[in-house]
Amino acid sequence: MAAVTSTGGHEEGDLVVFDYVRFGLMTRYRFTGPDGRQRLISGLISDGMLRPGVRPSAPLKFSVTARLDGDIEATATVVLHVREIDDGLIITSGSTVETNLQSVLRQRHSIPQSAIGLDGKRNFSKPTAELGTEDVEAQFQAIRRIVDTLRETIESKLPGCQQVEGAIWLRGGEVCHDLACSNAEDAIRASCKVPPKGSRWSWQRDYDCTTGAGRSPTWHFTTLKRGPISKGYLKAPGLPRTEVSCPHRDAIFHYTGERKRVPLGGKGAVELAWDLYISAGELCCTLLDHVREVARGGRTIDQLLTLLDPIKAIADRVPVGSGYRPSAAAADDARRVLNGILSDGLVHLKGLRKGTKVRDAVDALRAPGGPLVQGASPGICCLALKYGMAAPDWNGEYPFRLRG
Repeated sequence: MAAVTSTGGHEEGDLVVFDYVRFGLMTRYRFTGPDGRQRLISGLISDGMLRPGVRPSAPLKFSVTARLDGDIEATATVVLHVREIDDGLIITSGSTVETNLQSVLRQRHSIPQSAIGLDGKRNFSKPTAELGTEDVEAQFQAIRRIVDTLRETIESKLPGCQQVEGAIWLRGGEVCHDLACSNAEDAIRASCKVPPKGSRWSWQRDYDCTTGAGRSPTWHFTTLKRGPISKGYLKAPGLPRTEVSCPHRDAIFHYTGERKRVPLGGKGAVELAWDLYISAGELCCTLLDHVREVARGGRTIDQLLTLLDPIKAIADRVPVGSGYRPSAAAADDARRVLNGILSDGLVHLKGLRKGTKVRDAVDALRAPGGPLVQGASPGICCLALKYGMAAPDWNGEYPFRLRG
């Protein structure tokens, strides 16, 4: 399989890798004999995969390990909902298997366990530009062998059983790119204020770093409320990550166009993961280009504030000439616009009637070369890429009070 690398306008050397993939599965076995569920549990316990003391009807949670080429071990977390039926047992559709695919890369490149991300996790290895397509192929090999190993493990605990049906489908996954960058924190913090093209909703937060006493910014943008999430954050010092997250089946459906199920097995799992990798990987490359463009911006906070002076005057209810004094409602609208521009780079025009002073001031900012550009629809404005690097100088301290 060919990995997603630079295409179209993306820079040479861009590559996308998996963070994780989560599958849903179901299968039914006949001829498992009496107490088939308990026999499965006992077999998993005897192999050291499951802890004793499983409560009746409780899901079975354990890890599966598969060996890959090059003496690499791939692991996955499995949750099976198992119940007995008249002639066997069924593993119901609430069951999942989640693959830890970054661990494959860490082993391939001998990343020590002491290397921990700023978020306290080990789901990273090295700058993605230093990885190769063979690393992506190893991740797909891990997916195939983990699913096959899981099926073989179940059937080995139920000798003589016969599988009469079985299916697997995608329930979630993430692809990512880690970019080596000298001004990594500034680039990510600036990107918090500049939504990628097509964004309708956004949210940001700073999380406490596990190393040192600092806080790291992270941003989330999405075009659909239940769709894929575009993310960016500082994974490690000097290593910003762009990521496309599909946390549930609705987000997967956005890419595949169908709620696809295939026969339970490693080959089918790879087929599903490939569909996600291609579509989400292209968006991840676009996000990477977005961060680069923001980092090249060059505009300063002083330049941005100067352009915002007309809206600031309305927010402060400063009289204009001899005939206009902004009303309280106009001041509230102006503050909402300023808060949108300076907090997450998004302005929703709904409620701003054409011909009002606030709407006229916003429209002036949308002129060619101005700080606002059209977003996902004519009713949404976004901060222009070239103004993104004004954000790190902002630090959330406004030179005027914003209500609400």
